[in-house]
Amino acid sequence: MASSNPFANLGTEQHPLNDQPDLLKDDGSTIPTQELSLETGKSAPQVSGEAREVQAIDRILQKIFLFTVDTDGVTYEPGMPRDCVYLVDTAAQLEEKHGQDWCWLDMELLGQALFERLLLEDPPFHVISMTNSDTPPDQGVDSAAQKQVIRYLVECHNRCRALRAKSKDEDAGALDQCENTIITNTVTCLITPEVYNQQQIHQQALDLLLEASTDHGAEFQPHAEFFHKVADSLARDDEFSASDAFTPILDLLKFEMNPTKSSLSDPVNYAYCDILHMFASNVGLAEVLLDFEQPRNPHSAKSYELSLFGYILSLSCIPSQERGEDFFEKPSSKGSQEQQMMMDYVWKFLSEWNKRMHQIFKAILRSSLDNRNKLLYWIGSCLNANKARVKLWSRQAFDFRVKYCSNEFFTNLAAVLLHLCEPFCKPGSDGVVAVDLRYCTIPVNDATPEKGMSSVGVHTRGLAEFTKLIKLDEDGEGGASSTERPSQPFKFVTDIFFLTHQCMNLGFHVLLEDFYTLNRQLHQIQEAYREAVAGAGGASGNPVIARLHEEMEKAMSKFLAYRAALIETTFLSNGLNFHIASTRLLSHSVVSQSANSSELTRPSLPLPDRPPDILGSVPEVLAENAIDFLMFLRRFNEQRLEDAGESLAHIMTFVIVFMGNKRFMNNPHLRAKLAEVLEGLLPIRDDTNKSNVVMFHRERMFKEHPLDTHLSNAVLSIFVDIEFTGDAHQFEQKFNYRRPMYKVIKYLWSLKKHRKCFKILADEAVESIEAHPPPLFLQFINLLVNDAIFMLDEAMTHLKTIREHEHLRENGELQKLPQPEQQQRERNVRTSTAIARFFNVMSRESVASLAFITTEIKDIFIHPVMVERIAAMFNDFLLKLVGKKSAELKVKDFSKLEFNPGQLVQDICQVYINLGSKEAFCRAVSQDGRSYESGLFRKAEDVLNRIVAPIEITQELRKFSDKVKEFSKQQERDEEAFADAPEEFMDPVTYAIMTDPVTLPSSGVNVDRAVISRHLLSDHTDPFNRSPLTMDQVKPNTELKTRIEEWKKKQQSKS
Repeated sequence: MASSNPFANLGTEQHPLNDQPDLLKDDGSTIPTQELSLETGKSAPQVSGEAREVQAIDRILQKIFLFTVDTDGVTYEPGMPRDCVYLVDTAAQLEEKHGQDWCWLDMELLGQALFERLLLEDPPFHVISMTNSDTPPDQGVDSAAQKQVIRYLVECHNRCRALRAKSKDEDAGALDQCENTIITNTVTCLITPEVYNQQQIHQQALDLLLEASTDHGAEFQPHAEFFHKVADSLARDDEFSASDAFTPILDLLKFEMNPTKSSLSDPVNYAYCDILHMFASNVGLAEVLLDFEQPRNPHSAKSYELSLFGYILSLSCIPSQERGEDFFEKPSSKGSQEQQMMMDYVWKFLSEWNKRMHQIFKAILRSSLDNRNKLLYWIGSCLNANKARVKLWSRQAFDFRVKYCSNEFFTNLAAVLLHLCEPFCKPGSDGVVAVDLRYCTIPVNDATPEKGMSSVGVHTRGLAEFTKLIKLDEDGEGGASSTERPSQPFKFVTDIFFLTHQCMNLGFHVLLEDFYTLNRQLHQIQEAYREAVAGAGGASGNPVIARLHEEMEKAMSKFLAYRAALIETTFLSNGLNFHIASTRLLSHSVVSQSANSSELTRPSLPLPDRPPDILGSVPEVLAENAIDFLMFLRRFNEQRLEDAGESLAHIMTFVIVFMGNKRFMNNPHLRAKLAEVLEGLLPIRDDTNKSNVVMFHRERMFKEHPLDTHLSNAVLSIFVDIEFTGDAHQFEQKFNYRRPMYKVIKYLWSLKKHRKCFKILADEAVESIEAHPPPLFLQFINLLVNDAIFMLDEAMTHLKTIREHEHLRENGELQKLPQPEQQQRERNVRTSTAIARFFNVMSRESVASLAFITTEIKDIFIHPVMVERIAAMFNDFLLKLVGKKSAELKVKDFSKLEFNPGQLVQDICQVYINLGSKEAFCRAVSQDGRSYESGLFRKAEDVLNRIVAPIEITQELRKFSDKVKEFSKQQERDEEAFADAPEEFMDPVTYAIMTDPVTLPSSGVNVDRAVISRHLLSDHTDPFNRSPLTMDQVKPNTELKTRIEEWKKKQQSKS
C-alpha cells in the first residue's frame, strides 16, 4: 500500500526525489516523481491545497486520537505517534467511499472513528507501529492501547491542548472540531455508560481525578478544565443535564470519603478538596454539587456532617470515637518545645483544609446567583437543624454526637465563614457598615420556602425569636429611629455576617464550654494526683496513683488537642477581626440615624437618652459571641489582644457604651460579662502570669480613650444593676459577676483621671443623698458594704468548719467514724474549702476597695445615712480577726484557702485611719455597743507588728484609738443621762434615740431619717407595712424633733 500512497512523504525535501511517492493532482490523478526532470532546473509541479489539507487533517487526528486507517504509513514529521490503533470499520468505509488506495482520515468520519475506538473491547490487539516515527520507543504504546474510555478521552483532550499550543492558525478549526468531538463523546459516556462494554465509566472519572491530584498535582487543572467543558456542553443540551452525568461520580466520591477512616494529615484530602473545587468552579457542576449536598431530610442535623462538605469540615485534631488520631499522646513525656512543634504541625493542616473549603465555598458563591442562594440555604439549614446543640440538655444526652454535628465540624465551618467575612472586617476598614441590622426583623423560619428566603436575602432562621438587646414597648415604640424594612433583598455581606454569628454561637460557644469543663476536670485530676503522691510519699508502685496518672495523661492530651483547635492562628486572627467589627457595628447603631450609612460613626458623650429602635431587633447573641471570644483570648492567647493594636479602642467603646447603660442593653447578666471583658483588657498581670506580653496599647486605651471619663460611671452602674436581675439565683450570681469589677475599680483608681471621676460621683451622691432613685455612688458603697459583711461572714463560717474537721483528724476522732460518714465529711470539707477560698478572695477585695477609696473620699462614709453602719461593720470584722474567737479561724494552710488575716487587719486599720479625722466616724465607732471594746485596737496593733506592717500605720492607728476612747467616755455619760428616754423618742428599728425623726406616709410610724434612708437603699418599701416608699414621701416631724432636743438638753443639765 505504501507505493500507492501519494501523501506518505509530502513535504520531506531532505530525501531524493526518486525516493518520493507519487503526488496527487487537483483532478485526482497522480504524477510519478520519476517523471520529474532534475536536469532542466525547473521546479516540480505544485501539490494542490486540497491534498495538503487532507494530509494535515489525517496527521492531526493521528496525533490526537492515536488511531489510523493506514496500516503502514511512513512519515518523518516531528511529533507523529509511534503506535496507533488501526480502525478496521472506518478504514473499510473510507475504502468504499474513495477507493482502495485511500488511507487518510477526515473530519466527516471523525465521530464514527472515535466511537469505533471507544467500543473496542481490546484496544491493544489493534495497535500497529507507525514506521519511521520519531517518537521514542518507550512512549506511545500505552497511550494508544488505553483500555479505559474516560482516561483515553481525557488523554486525547490533553494531546489536543498540547497540539493547539504548537499549531498554526489554519489548524484551529480542525482542533476545535476534535475537541468538540471528544467532549461530545465524553458526554455520551457519562450519560449512557452501559454502552461501553460494561466499563465503570464514572469510577474511571473519579480515579483519574484522584490520581491527578495525589500523584501529579500539576496535571489536575487540565483534567478539571476538561470536565468543565463537558458540563458546559451538557448545559446546552435540551435532553440531558449535568446532574445525569456527574451525580454518579459524587456518589462514588462520597463512598470513597469514609468518615471513619478520615485523618487530618492524610494527603488524599488534597485530592478530595481539588475535586470539590473542580465542581465548585463551574456553574453547572456547582449546581450538581449543591443539589447532591442537600439532605433528604433538612431537619436531620447529623446529615450535614455526613456530606462531602462535612467530611472536610470534620477534619480536626480533636479526638473522637470515629478517629483514633492522638497528636498529643503522653504529653507529660514531652517538653514544651516538642509540644509546640506538634501544635505547629496540626495548625498547618487545620489552616490548609479551612483555606481549601473557603476556596470551594467562594467559587460556588461566585458561580451564579442561584448557586449562591443554594449554598447559603445549605448553611442556614445546617445551622437551623443543629440549633438545639447549644442547649445544655442536648449536650448531656448520650446520643449527642450521633444526633448533632460535632464540635470539629462547627469549629471548621465557623473558620470558613470567618474567611468569607474577612473582606469587610479588616482592621481599619468601615466595610462592616454595609451590614444591615434590619435583617433581624425578617421572620424567616422552618415554614419559609427556599425561594422565599432567597427573595429577601435572609437565610439565617429564627433570628426574630432570639432575645434582643432591648425590649420595645408593645406598640413598637420606645426607641429613637425607624426600622422600616428595605425594599431590596439584603446583600450577601449582611447574610453571611449573621450566618457566621449563628455558627459561632452553635460551634465556638459550645466547644468553649466543653473546653472550660475539660480544663476544670484536668485541674481536679492534677490536684488529686498531687495529694495522692504527697500522701503516699512517692508515685512508684501505687496502683491508685498509676491510675490517676493515666487519667491525667488522657485529660491533658485531650486538653492540648482542644486548645490547638481553638487557637489556630488564622482562626484567631479572623475571629478577632470579626468580633471587633461586630462591636463597632453595635456601637455605631446607638448613634447612627440611618440604615444606609457609608461609614461607621463612633459614639461621643453625652450618649443618647433614648435607644434607637433597631436595638430592639438585634439579637443578644452578637454581643455574647464577642464576649466569649474576647474572654477566651484573655485566658489562653493574651498576646493576640495586644496584637489588635489600635483596634482595641473599638472594644473599649463597645464596653463603655453598653456596660453601664441598661437602655442600650437590658440584660444585666450580659452587661456584667462586659465587665469581665474590661477586666481582661487591664494592662496588669497576676502574680501567676509570667508572660512577656507587651501591654502598650491596653495602657494607652485606658488613658486616652475619648469616652474614658464615662468608664467609672459605667463600672459602678453595672455593679449596682447586677444586684437586682430578677433571676432566682441573683444573690449567688452577683458575687461571681462582681469579682472582675473589683480589679477594674482598683486599676481605675490608680489613674488620676479616673480617680477624679469617682470623686465627682461621690460629691454628687452627698449632694442628693435622699434623691429617688438614690445616687449611683451611694448605691455602690451600700452594696459594697453589704458584700463585705456577707462574704467575710461566710468565709469565716466555712473556716470554722474546716478547722473542726482538721481537729477531728488530728485527734484521731475522724478515723473512728464509719467509712460512709468519713467520706461524707471529706466531701463536705472539700465543698467548704472551695467556698471559703472564693469568699476569702472576694472579702479581701471588697475591704481593700474600701481602704483605697476612703483615702480621698470621706464625706459619704461619715454621712448619717452610712456612718453608723460603716463603723459597726469594721468593728465587727476587727473583733472576729483579733478577738478571742480568732483562734477558731486558724486552719493549717492559710494560703490554700486564700486566707490572709494579717492583710485584712491592715486594710481595716487603714480605713479607720482614713476616716479617723472625722469626728462623726470616731463617735460612731465608739457608740457601737456590739463589737467595740477598749482593747480592740491594741490587739489590732499586735497583729500589725507581727506582719511587720509599716510603722506609720501603727502610729496612726494609736492616735485614732485615743480619739475613739475620748468619744467612748462621752458615750458612757450620754447613755447614763438618756437611760430613761420616752418610748416615742426611740427609733423602732435601732432602739436608739432619734436625732431627725420623720413620719412614714402609709404606716404613720416615726423613724429616724438616717435609718429609713439607709433601709431604702436596699428595699423601696415601708418596713412596717411593705407599701411602696421613697424618701421624698416621708414627712419631717419637727415637733417631735424639738421635744427630743429639749429633753436631751434637760437630761444633760441634770448630769
